[in-house]
Amino acid sequence: MKVLEWNIHQQGRISKELPMDILEYINGEDIIVLLEVNRKSKNYEEFSENLKKKNYEIYVTDYDSCDCANDILVAVRTESNIKVKNMDFKKAYDPAYNTEYDDIPENLFIQAEYNNQPFIIAGIRIKEKKGGYEKRRKQMKKLISWIKEIKLPIIVLGDFNNLRAGTPIKEWNLDVLDNMIKSVGLVRKMPKEKCSWGVSYYIDRAEYDGYIQEDHMLLSSCLLEKREIKLQYCWDYIKDHIQECTVKEPNEYAEKKINVPVGVPDHAALKIEIATIK
Repeated sequence: MKVLEWNIHQQGRISKELPMDILEYINGEDIIVLLEVNRKSKNYEEFSENLKKKNYEIYVTDYDSCDCANDILVAVRTESNIKVKNMDFKKAYDPAYNTEYDDIPENLFIQAEYNNQPFIIAGIRIKEKKGGYEKRRKQMKKLISWIKEIKLPIIVLGDFNNLRAGTPIKEWNLDVLDNMIKSVGLVRKMPKEKCSWGVSYYIDRAEYDGYIQEDHMLLSSCLLEKREIKLQYCWDYIKDHIQECTVKEPNEYAEKKINVPVGVPDHAALKIEIATIK
């Protein structure tokens, strides 16, 4: 099974047009999870139709009544061994800007079968809201409460807007996240190399990379049995679209910080391969 998770940076409907050429970076993955999608963008229908032409069924949240919201889109390849049974999402935005939804993460749940084995795919984004890191932890607690009610194995793919593991700020680093998911039998997987957000060009390494690993796969521990998982963060889109960004002069660490405009994906794509070990 091949999986792609990617925050495409439409930033709550600020961007009015989806970048059509991100479809060129989709290479037959079985599951695609796109975050920060603007379903109200002027070319959303064209985007979704072109994705369908690549043999995908599309499932997306519906916040059409909200002027400021991010949608999540999950696409499942029709020729894969994954059969979707239904989809659901918990309301995370309100057109009246009701603050009670600030503690609800962006979410989309897909119930499916893979080789006739039932499981759940979840796309998740922890929102950045006023109130600091405690707000983010509250959203994660809400997600944990939902997972406790799910009786099937689950794969969670998302942007958790966490801080790095070694930071002295303890409210919302990777250690906090790992401790929370243990309570529901989940394991976090991420690439051993590179990061997924905060992109710079590193002169000494001659490559693009971030400085925080915010995009992760969480999965039920039972799904690790007799399976090999390979993960990588891919910055090819930024590399190919650097002319659309603002590149700063090198700093004392031989880094060129990059400002990525809204509408251009500012996260690395998280690519995953899950193989059964015979």
